[in-house]
Order: sequence, then C-alpha cells, then structure tokens
Amino acid sequence: MNSLERVVACLGGQPVDRPAFSLLLALYGARLTGATLKEHYSDPQVFVEGQIAVWETFGPDLLFGPYAFPSLAEAFGGTLHHHAAQAPTMARPPFASAQEALARWSPEPTDHPVFRYLTECTRGMAAHFADQVPVIPSMPSPADLPVFLLGAEGWLDTLLFDEPAAQTLLERATTFCVTWGRQLLESGGLALGVTADFSNPEVLPERFIHTLTLPALRDCFSQLPGPLVFHHGGCRLAPHLALLGGLPGVAGYVLDPRDGLAEGRQRVGPGPLLLGGLNGPSFEGMEPDAMKTHCLTVLDERHADPNFILASGNADIPLHTAPAVIQAVRAAALEWKRPSP
Repeated sequence: MNSLERVVACLGGQPVDRPAFSLLLALYGARLTGATLKEHYSDPQVFVEGQIAVWETFGPDLLFGPYAFPSLAEAFGGTLHHHAAQAPTMARPPFASAQEALARWSPEPTDHPVFRYLTECTRGMAAHFADQVPVIPSMPSPADLPVFLLGAEGWLDTLLFDEPAAQTLLERATTFCVTWGRQLLESGGLALGVTADFSNPEVLPERFIHTLTLPALRDCFSQLPGPLVFHHGGCRLAPHLALLGGLPGVAGYVLDPRDGLAEGRQRVGPGPLLLGGLNGPSFEGMEPDAMKTHCLTVLDERHADPNFILASGNADIPLHTAPAVIQAVRAAALEWKRPSP
C-alpha cells in the first residue's frame, strides 16, 4: 500500500498493511532545505521543496499545507511578526472594530500574494505526490476567521456584546470560507483541515455557540465539496464531541494531546476518522526511545480501531527537534505488530 491507499483505507475502516501516521511538519521542511522562514512562508516552491524533503526523510502518510493562518491577516490589511524558529504571528489585526470590518472588508479571496502562495503550495504538493501521498490544506472556519480581522479579544468581545455585528461577520466569513475552501480543494487537497476554537465551550459560552457560531459551521461545511478534517485548534475536543460531532462533511477529528482517545471514539461513534496520540510541541524535549515506546503504546491501545491514524496534535513540531525523534514515530509504525486476539 502507498500512503494514499493507506489513508483512504483508514477513512473507510478497511484493513491496512501497517498503521498510518501523520505529523505536522509544515514548519520542519525549512530545516531540511535550509531556507529562511521568510522564504519558506512566502515562496511556494521553497515550501513544496521542504515538504518533499519531509516525505523523503520521514515518510508520513499525510502532508499538510502551510499552517500559517495569521498570514490571512496580512492579506486583509494587518501586519505580521516574522520569527526565526516559528511561523509568522499576527502583530496588528486589520481592523480596530467589528463596525470597521463590516464597512471595509470584502469577503472574497483576492489576488493578494498570500492567497497565491497558499494555493500554489497545495497545487505544487498535489502535483508532486499525485496518487501517492494525500495533501491536506487548512483554513480557519467561519467561527475563527474573524480572529484575523479583529484579533482574538476583539472577536470575543463582538460575540459576547454585539450579536448583530457578530452574526453579520459570521455570514461574511462563511461566504469567504466557502469560496476559499473550494479553491484549496480544487488545487488538489484530498481533504480540508478546519479549526473552530470559537465553537468550543472552553473558549465561548455554549449559548453563543448554539445561536451564533455552530449555525455558521453547519452552513459553511454543507457547501464545501470535499471531506473535512476538524482540528482541535488549541482546545480539548473529546469532551465536546456531543456538541461538535456530526457536522456536515466532517470525515475526521484531530484530537488535542490532552484528550483521551477512547473517550473521543466513544463520543463520536464508530465511523469517523480519529487522529491523535502525539503532542507536536513536546517532540523537541523527547528522546527517540521514549518516543518510540509511547507510539507503540498508543497503537496497542487503539489496535481495535480501524479508523485511527497516529498523529501529532497541537502546533507544528518544533524546528529544533532532533530528526531521530521524528524517525522514531515511523519506526514504531513499521515495527508494530497487532496483538493476538
């Protein structure tokens, strides 16, 4: 089996030749190519070369587009901080208030270099790995997109204290996400990764989720043509799958490293794909033997779950992680033997 066949089998709950594994190594490609992060997050060819190096070095069964949501803020008129060892972060949001955003923001992707970069990263990876390795681009859902218009505090204040403005922004964000999500899928993504922190009860009181953000998710997801992978963002997801499970088009859930995998499966039911078991940021402090042992333990625990992929959650695996630690994940996937009945 190649990686695409393996992942598709996991999606369908079919037997695989070995466990599939997925690691968020979008950032790490820059280490393998020696590119600066400014180049890595602005030149699609540089990013694609990094992901080719990632696959040739570590062989993950899924590859991801740039996890660089704050770059959207730059496309909308904000500013970024560029860093030596992490993806860009937002320095200044594009708009000072919801009213300003509603007056000035047009919810249509433009020909801004940020959108060209993200599209071409997906297109270039999909062309190189066609029929061999699936590629998953990502975007914030309508619930999270306004963070890159107003900042997290500004968006939370709008949701809590100005429901009419929040509702209108969510409608415009839905228009944007449907258009942009379709473009990313048409560029070659097997599925589309989405986040929805502002539909999680750890961030927003549940009554606002029911009345504002969850309807926006349903509306958006029902209009997207490809399967969706719902990422936990920065919140625990398993305890909230009764609320967030069953959304249209969602084929899989990436759980938070703090989530219990058994709890996630129990809450979401037998069908959807679950991805998790590893904490991406913790890789930097791990030893290879400890990582391999941990991976084997997770695989043993999930041996009866045909819809499971061993995966890193949380943020990117850090740039300074020793390659041997990442190699240990692959070694575990290759060496693991299914327990006897």
